[in-house]
Amino acid sequence: HTTIPTYVDSEADDLKTDALVTQIIRLRYTKAQELQQALSQFVSRDGLLTAASGSNALIVIDSAANISRLQEIATQLDVPALDQDITI
Repeated sequence: HTTIPTYVDSEADDLKTDALVTQIIRLRYTKAQELQQALSQFVSRDGLLTAASGSNALIVIDSAANISRLQEIATQLDVPALDQDITI
């Protein structure tokens, strides 16, 4: 029985290993459920990706190296919507 370390946001960026870690990725603009659907195909066979809608975050369990890649993709996708009308 081993404990999988947990990191929040970019704390695990320096880890590029195959060791399993848990990463919490907080989102600002994109709904966690939407990003979960977009990223699920990139999670390894032994990994897990869950959306925490209450805090609008993703919880990822995967290798540290793959989580680094998932976090980079999430960062690129978590941007303000371009199709919103702004009314003053």
